[in-house]
Amino acid sequence: MSADKQHRLASASLNKLVKRLKKYADSESTSGLISKKAERGLAQLQSLPPLSAKQLSDSGLPGIVNRLRKRLRPEEPAARTARRLIKSWRLVVEFEQKQQQEQQD
Repeated sequence: MSADKQHRLASASLNKLVKRLKKYADSESTSGLISKKAERGLAQLQSLPPLSAKQLSDSGLPGIVNRLRKRLRPEEPAARTARRLIKSWRLVVEFEQKQQQEQQD
């Protein structure tokens, strides 16, 4: 699989997972499980369009997701979604950094 195709797939899964986290943030089950700061961060997710990894990074989403993941029990679906989101985000960021280095060389 080409690097470009991997990047597109990772970006697509990233945005899909963001949608799932948005849906989770809308549900009642988050109350009491996460801090007020993480709740505010998840509320900000509601208005986000599909993003590039750079935009996601600048939005502070990885930190928000990580805080959410730490406050949930590991077996909960939202915790698994958060872990996958962080992994996808890292893959996309690494790919975009590699692309920039290749362009500079």
